[in-house]
Parts: sequence; structure tokens; C-alpha cells
Amino acid sequence: MKTKVVEFIGRIQDGGAETLVKDYALLMDKDHFDVTVLCEDYRPDSTNYRTLKKNGVKIVTMYEKSFFFNKVFARIFGKKYVAKLFKKAIEELKPDVLHAHLEVLEILYYARESLDGIRLLFTCHN
Repeated sequence: MKTKVVEFIGRIQDGGAETLVKDYALLMDKDHFDVTVLCEDYRPDSTNYRTLKKNGVKIVTMYEKSFFFNKVFARIFGKKYVAKLFKKAIEELKPDVLHAHLEVLEILYYARESLDGIRLLFTCHN
């Protein structure tokens, strides 16, 4: 049985942390790990996004259905709203391991009750 790993980052674009997430996702042994990248949003024209998609890495965005609507709500209601979307994504993905990056720590705080039983890694990139 494969270990389900979710790499959680604010967005997929062409930056250093995003490149690290891409490298992790591509270098994990596909026979042992099922890797998904979870993000708030992404830039489909970025090299990292295109590389992940080309290599069959699943990318899930919490704003998929209505990017504009969710972005506006996130601005108005803050990280608590984003944490609600995160909880829903975690319930669907059911990861064994969650590796979080950059500014998502506050989201993890508001969604902490949904993280029971999930091994958590957090990488601070600054």
C-alpha cells in the first residue's frame, strides 16, 4: 500500500519553494508514494506547474470551482475561510503525510482538528 503524501503550498509558480515542492514530488518513488500537490491557486503558465502536470503529478487547488469568488472571500474573511477549504480538501485526499511550506502555517492552525492521525512536516523557507 502506498503512503499518501500531500505537499501543501500557497501557490504553484516559478519560485524557489515551489521548485523544491516540484522536485520532491518528482523524486519520490512512485511505487511507494502517492504524491499530490495542494495549493490555494497556481499559474498554469509557470514552468513548475507544467512540469508537474507533464509528469502526472496531481495538483489540487482549493479555489478550483470559482477562483475569483474564493479569492474575494479569502480577502474578506481571512485564513479561517481558507482553512475551511483546506479541511474539505484534506477530507477528500486523506493523506498519511502532510508537508506544508511557506505562509500556510496559519491555515494549519485554524484547521488543526482535521489533522489528527496525519504526520505533519513544515518547512520554513525564509
